[in-house]
Amino acid sequence: EEFSILASGKKTIGENKLSARLHAETLDDDEWRDDTLADTSFIKSLVKVHRLCEVSCLYGFTRIEPAPSPFDEVQEDITLEVQGQSLADKVSWLPAMEQFGEGLFFNFDIALIRDKVKSLGAGNSLEDLKGRYDEWYQRDVIRRKPFPGYEYVFVHSLSHLLIEQISLDAGYPSTALSERIYALQSDGSSKTTKLGLLLYAAGGGSQGTLGGLLEQAKNIPLTIKRGIARNTVCGNDPICTSGSKSLTSDIDMINGAACHGCLFTAETSCERRNTLLDRQSLLKILGN
Repeated sequence: EEFSILASGKKTIGENKLSARLHAETLDDDEWRDDTLADTSFIKSLVKVHRLCEVSCLYGFTRIEPAPSPFDEVQEDITLEVQGQSLADKVSWLPAMEQFGEGLFFNFDIALIRDKVKSLGAGNSLEDLKGRYDEWYQRDVIRRKPFPGYEYVFVHSLSHLLIEQISLDAGYPSTALSERIYALQSDGSSKTTKLGLLLYAAGGGSQGTLGGLLEQAKNIPLTIKRGIARNTVCGNDPICTSGSKSLTSDIDMINGAACHGCLFTAETSCERRNTLLDRQSLLKILGN
């Protein structure tokens, strides 16, 4: 439902009033696209979300291992080696919090992204990442989810590049920005058919309501160009891009070229705790 509303293409989405929970604006191409700076053909449309509401709910806790992300497991099922603790023996209500903020929504051309992935050729870094992820997944097929697809890795890596670059350009702390990726499948299909990304800031303070994130909409091509330049070399190269098969920790198994020197961001900003990232394929797909 969220994706359908934001990707509808309507010039005005929601209502522009103080009591509104959603107010967004689909931008015309000439308001933000600039092919002289960066190729943005894989972005179908860009939406400025002037006002959004995020609801967070606490439904349980753990002290030894982190609970899996709701994107990986059913929300109520905290399947850990150590049993997740409920808030009470009999739960009749849960503590929740509303926060308002703003964001940018990207609707991607998934067919074009697939073509760009194919153009990488055989034996590319994405194939290597999938092989290592499948090996990691087979160790615990009950609790772990299968590989979500090359398109997801591309969008997730792009999201982290944008978060870090917007943080530098707009003065936001990267911890104030969060991502929400829409990789949706049609009924009966195992392939992703709809792909979107929402970068947003929401909080009780002023960081999510000053309009600084919205102002970056017109600068997206420049942001991508600067992000490419900043990530072409990582401070931990050549180790970061080595793809060594001798690396066996979980974070090595489920990442490509990604580390704290390039694509990693605050774990509170990432929906998959800094996994399924690959800088090598991202830079090649972006045309560098």
